[in-house]
Amino acid sequence: MWELANHSPFEAAGTLMRDRRGAEVWCSAVVGQFAVEPDGLCRMVPPTPVNRVQLFAGPESQRLDAEADFAPFRPRTDIIVTGAALAPEARPARRIEIGIRVGKLAHLLEAHAPSVLRRQARGWQLDQGDAVTEVWTGWDLALGGHDPYGAQDGHERHPANPLGKGWLRDFATLPLDQSLDLPQILRPGESVQPDAPLPAPAGLGYIHPAWQPRQRHAGTYDETWRTRVAPLLPQDFNEAFHQAAAPEMIYPGDLQGGEPVEISGMAPSGLWQLRLPQIILEQDCRFGRTSRTSRFRLVNLHLDPPSGQIRMVWNATELCTGHEEQLRRTQIRLLQMSGVRT
Repeated sequence: MWELANHSPFEAAGTLMRDRRGAEVWCSAVVGQFAVEPDGLCRMVPPTPVNRVQLFAGPESQRLDAEADFAPFRPRTDIIVTGAALAPEARPARRIEIGIRVGKLAHLLEAHAPSVLRRQARGWQLDQGDAVTEVWTGWDLALGGHDPYGAQDGHERHPANPLGKGWLRDFATLPLDQSLDLPQILRPGESVQPDAPLPAPAGLGYIHPAWQPRQRHAGTYDETWRTRVAPLLPQDFNEAFHQAAAPEMIYPGDLQGGEPVEISGMAPSGLWQLRLPQIILEQDCRFGRTSRTSRFRLVNLHLDPPSGQIRMVWNATELCTGHEEQLRRTQIRLLQMSGVRT
């Protein structure tokens, strides 16, 4: 029962899931990992195993290092970029520009040297630290964190990024002669000003499901839900909840493979270029004497300039409510692979 025959050159696994209506769905996940060669072509390397669960930085950490690879209900492809902003020619700089382009998606960020905002009797003072050669692009250095001077005695955290720094709900609560470490990752033209609206956090890592960019799609869990809908998801649940990338890094649709990728400011060479492998996979699910065939779609693309590697995750599903006990075997086949050096 539920035998998985993987005839592709990639890692694969399968599991039963339930959709928002409670229907049982068989989901297969396939993971491919590739090293990017100097000419931009990709070469297959042994992939990491299929992630069946979310992976966190530690038992009590809110830093999400990896999402589960089973994400069939994710509406669009997530794009995750990990690494640091690197100053050109490793010369210390106060600002480093980051540019990301994947197919028709484009995103710009700026990484800044450390700076501190200090409140004094005569007003606000900005103290700038030393220039830097690299700045981590994760959520730790983005706008966010906790408010040490707020009404909740330091327990209130930024709803969109509890990990960051440089956030106060009310800057007037900052005591005289006290300082606040400012965020180092911002969008071009953004800054933190005590008398102006704060920008939204900007970063490139995975977003925790409890953070506001995802939590706002989770729906309403009230008495009506408890008495009439539970254990199903609320009626106002939005599948966008499954998107784990920064909002600007969610592709407008599904990546198909073959798209050009350019990342500037995160590789020692200055510009990291490649073309995504074009992979076509299908699964054949055997229910008793009948079979059903479905194609895989790319649900996650992880780009890692420091290692020069990319990780691609495909999912395929088959509705099997009432027939899950008849599901005997799932075969995964590679139909096409181009843009990969063998």
